[in-house]
Amino acid sequence: MITLPLQLKGIRCFTLLSVLLLSACGGGSGGGDNAPVETGYFRDSAVEGLNYTTITQSGTTDKLGSYQYIAGERITFSLGNMVLGSAIASEALYPHNIAIDYEHSIKIAQLLQTLDSNNNLDDGIDVSKQFKGADTTLPNDDLTQDYIDSHTFSSKTLVTKNKAQEH
Repeated sequence: MITLPLQLKGIRCFTLLSVLLLSACGGGSGGGDNAPVETGYFRDSAVEGLNYTTITQSGTTDKLGSYQYIAGERITFSLGNMVLGSAIASEALYPHNIAIDYEHSIKIAQLLQTLDSNNNLDDGIDVSKQFKGADTTLPNDDLTQDYIDSHTFSSKTLVTKNKAQEH
C-alpha cells in the first residue's frame, strides 16, 4: 500500500471539505439572482396597450399603464412594430423619459392621445386595438392626418402638438 505524505493528505481533506461546504450552501453568491420584480407605470394618463420589453420581462401595459421590471434594467416601449423609446425602468415613466429629444416626446404624446379608443384622456389612454402600422420608427417630420389615417383601424383625428403638450 502506498502512503501519501501528510501534507498531501491535508490538501485532499481541505478540498473535500470545501466541496461539501459549497454543496451545502448551493455554491451561489447569494446575490442578485433573486432580485424582486417591480411594477412601474407608463403615464400620459395611464396608457394601456403598449408593448414593453426588458432583459427579463415583457408584456403589454394594462389599464393602469403597469409594466414589470427588475431594478436597473432598460425598458423599451413599442406600439405594434414601432419602437417609441427606452429608458432605465423606474416606478413611473412618461413620454419625455423614453424620447430621444423634446420633439420626439411630443410626437409620442400626440400619437398616444390620438389613438385613444374613446377620445377621453381623463379615463386613461387605450391604444390596444387602434394601431396597424408596420413602421418601426416615428416619422422624422411632424405627424400628419394622412399618417394617422393610414396607420389606424378607425377614423381618428390627429391631436395637435399644443393639445399634446397641455396634457
